[in-house]
Amino acid sequence: MSASRGGDRGAREGVLRGSIVAVPTPFRGGALDLDAVDRLVEFQARGRTSAIALGGATGEGWSLGLDETVQLASRAVEAAAHHSHFSMRVVLCVAEPDSRRAARLAAQAAHAGVDGLFVGAAPYVCAGADGLARHLEEIVGRLPHDLPIALHNEPARTGDDLTADCSERLAREFHQIVAHCEGVGVPGRARRLAHELDLDVLCGDDRMIGPFLRGGAVGALNAVGNLVPAEVRRLIDSIEDERDDADTRERSIAPLVDALRAGAHPVPLKEALALLGPIGPEVRPPLGPLGAEALGGLRSALEDARMLAPEAAAGA
Repeated sequence: MSASRGGDRGAREGVLRGSIVAVPTPFRGGALDLDAVDRLVEFQARGRTSAIALGGATGEGWSLGLDETVQLASRAVEAAAHHSHFSMRVVLCVAEPDSRRAARLAAQAAHAGVDGLFVGAAPYVCAGADGLARHLEEIVGRLPHDLPIALHNEPARTGDDLTADCSERLAREFHQIVAHCEGVGVPGRARRLAHELDLDVLCGDDRMIGPFLRGGAVGALNAVGNLVPAEVRRLIDSIEDERDDADTRERSIAPLVDALRAGAHPVPLKEALALLGPIGPEVRPPLGPLGAEALGGLRSALEDARMLAPEAAAGA
């Protein structure tokens, strides 16, 4: 399906770059809403998003069964091929405490046609760098073909903080690793990682897209691109090209980034998308709907961004 399935690292570089939008998983009546998956993918394709990421925290990957993950991946890959004329990638975020389950998920997603993986330390286990190496060994050993892998550092969720030394060591051991996605929102960390790593660096915190790109990152795994995919892509392009409009673009999306932090992720994002139309707001327990005050603030942010007409908000 793409050059990312080739043998050496050079053939896979460039797959995990640009605006990589972590999309939510649509549900209806407790089941996957696959028609809504088509709508989300089509919207991202129109915004010329570089890649969409399935699963993970945004996609409530912790709640998805193996069969659901395969259905989701297959539908997203099919929709991307249908709606995208520029080879928009589809990747899977693997965030599983059980290495065996993680390996099965990754293998089945690879069979379904995904172009890459984001792999983090096993949540709750706190097994450190050696544990992550064993985790990766299980995953890579089950893959039917090479896929580019981005190490995803989310210490707030996993309990393990992946340093540059750790990522370099793992990249030497696993040639599939081509990037490090940093979820710790400290701008100076981006500069250090870009300087120290022989890997692409990606931003994993929406609030830090601008600082990270200016510090040497080559893209961002982001959620705000679900609302304004073209604007996030243009922001990344503007920073990379050192254009004068980058600061203005960064300021324009900042209120939306803040609005999506109004509750447990991805509840505000799903509520926003429900107001805008593509999907319903349904989430799986233990997540629940936003309170009235938080929902009102979210509506106001969408109105201020001219994404939602005031009369539509009042009647929602």
